[in-house]
Amino acid sequence: MAATSTLTAARGTLLSIALRLTSFLLSQLTVRFVSVAALGKASIPLELLLSTALFVGREGFRLALTKEIGNDRDDAKQSGNTTRNNELNNVEKSRRRDQQIINVSWLSVPVGALLSMLALLIHLQNCNRNTPDSEHDTQTEYTLLDYKVAGMLYCLASFIESLSEPLVNLAFRN
Repeated sequence: MAATSTLTAARGTLLSIALRLTSFLLSQLTVRFVSVAALGKASIPLELLLSTALFVGREGFRLALTKEIGNDRDDAKQSGNTTRNNELNNVEKSRRRDQQIINVSWLSVPVGALLSMLALLIHLQNCNRNTPDSEHDTQTEYTLLDYKVAGMLYCLASFIESLSEPLVNLAFRN
């Protein structure tokens, strides 16, 4: 039993180190091969887009569910000696409350999807507004297209990350 838990912990640690090393190497390659101007232009607005969509889509749910979980624990502490009937009633109430928390937790997925779509529309609108009207050289058009695609990928990443939110809320709950 102890050997398997030690092996699991060692494997988790090695995977964590490998993930961080891979992330570091890919970041260094990105910095090497991408110009500073392109990196700055893409990094700041796109990270702001991603973090805004994620923050608005999940922090309200996290805060509400955290408060609800705290209320559950307080209610459990207050219910001292009870009769058999009250215990069954409390178990039923607890199950109902658990299901309500799970249902609210799953609401973060469609809200995250809507906010990702809204962020995508705002990004595309800003790209179209910032297009220079007087000069349409091929390099500028390709750069704008790359920037649009990058924004689309960031919005897709925002949606994918919002899919994990019910599991994160479950982890907070336990």
